[in-house]
Amino acid sequence: MNRIAATTILSLLLALHGTVCAQAQVRKIAVLSRIGDVLTVDVYRQRTGTTIDSNARETVALATPTLDHAALFAAQDALARLYPNVPVTLLGVPAAGSENDPARLLADGNFRQPGGLLSALKRESYTHLVVVSKHRAPARFQLGGRSVGSGYLTGLGFYVDQALRTSRSDTGEVGRGFLAPYAYLKLTVIDVESPDLVREKEVLESSVSSAARNEQGLGPWEALTAAQKLATLQELTAEGVAAAIPGAFGATK
Repeated sequence: MNRIAATTILSLLLALHGTVCAQAQVRKIAVLSRIGDVLTVDVYRQRTGTTIDSNARETVALATPTLDHAALFAAQDALARLYPNVPVTLLGVPAAGSENDPARLLADGNFRQPGGLLSALKRESYTHLVVVSKHRAPARFQLGGRSVGSGYLTGLGFYVDQALRTSRSDTGEVGRGFLAPYAYLKLTVIDVESPDLVREKEVLESSVSSAARNEQGLGPWEALTAAQKLATLQELTAEGVAAAIPGAFGATK
């Protein structure tokens, strides 16, 4: 065996050993989420000669944690596939502004512990805490082979463009505007024993419904029914969280 081959094999063995050790440290996981307290409706408003976000925004409070439950269950299923023998506990959705609200726990890339959450988790032998929180990022949507969108989005909601000319790919029917449900979230994995931010993973999920697909000729907001809007947000949230879990734990598979 030549020296280069031996060095390559040694590097692979060391990498594998490191992966096994890292995974062996994951013994018990808790999952926390607070993303579904409000939905935001962002309406695009064109403003010439400035890059300032000029979109109109309206927030709608949700009475039930339906979307948080979608995130929690998706995380639980993904973790079960990644670590089949590791217990996973879903924590209750915290109240806004409470000690366990991710908005207070996570700030400027640091973990802040105003209360006794970590102490309680340590007593119960948890090794990792997964936090699902809202994330702010530029509005970007794929429509007709191009990227569209303006301003910034945060958390869960709907982006509405009432002006962009759109058309149906199947019939060629033309309409104006589109509706884009979105889930802009972040997964943070915290080492309970340290505690340090182990890894962060963005979730930027969206779908686009063109007003041209609305056979009644209504505006883009009516491109989906109320039930379809909620179902789409649940699907985007669940799919995004599940896909982000392996990367948040540093897994390559």
